[in-house]
Amino acid sequence: MNVQLKQVLLNKAIHGELIPNDKNLKPVDVESILEDVPYPIPENWRWVKFSDLGEITSSKRVFQKDWKTEGVPFYRARDIVALNKGNPVSKLYISEQMYKEYAEKYGIPEKNDILLTGVGTIGETYEVKEKDKFYFKDGNIIWFKNKNKMNATYLKKFFESEYFFYQINQTAKGATVLTLTISHAKEVLIPIPPIEEQKRIVEKLEECFELIDQKERNDQEQERLKLLLKETLLEKAIHGELIPNDKKLKPVDVESILEDVPYEIPENWRWVQFKNCCTFNI
Repeated sequence: MNVQLKQVLLNKAIHGELIPNDKNLKPVDVESILEDVPYPIPENWRWVKFSDLGEITSSKRVFQKDWKTEGVPFYRARDIVALNKGNPVSKLYISEQMYKEYAEKYGIPEKNDILLTGVGTIGETYEVKEKDKFYFKDGNIIWFKNKNKMNATYLKKFFESEYFFYQINQTAKGATVLTLTISHAKEVLIPIPPIEEQKRIVEKLEECFELIDQKERNDQEQERLKLLLKETLLEKAIHGELIPNDKKLKPVDVESILEDVPYEIPENWRWVQFKNCCTFNI
């Protein structure tokens, strides 16, 4: 239910319906403005191809023989998924020397760049942070170099939307294995608001998502407390502590009264074996 609610909000966000549109803001300055667009957006938004927003590429190849047990972290697609979910990553590394060499020759991921998985769990994104230091596997991970300084979190939110996955599925029709290639990624259509509006949309989404997550946490805590209360009440009931014991009541008439008992119970209660309480028919 919470996932569906987040998708509703994402859908409103990329349609320009989540927050009031500021018509005074200038559109983003991009080279290509599409004419045949998927759906209407506010006047100062722009439909663009992903490739219009920056460079879309991948890393340079690192061979398995160059993998190390310590050094600079080396991520594969599964590690991008783990990073995105806040889970531990694989303990694979490359040498500091190789990292510096690749940084000088080919560049390394910088703050606000985006990594996008193209195999396995398709479309998982990681927004590169300021202090990140790592390299990654070519081919399996698409690297968006954010040259035009788009709001990386807005793009990341777009890549979580159903509309993005609809486009991936459309490009993969007829394929036996679903993959997202660099060429396909370049053609992905994205509705882009003005830079300032991207920021406000992200802030509103994060505010709403936090409320949704908080409600889920509260619901889970309530369920935990309900279960705990149920267990506590049951425990008190079978110990004779749930209600006041009426000592005037006669004990049940049973054939067997145990002497070696698990715990103390009221004086007019009896510990019995189940077989002495009823008749079994087979």
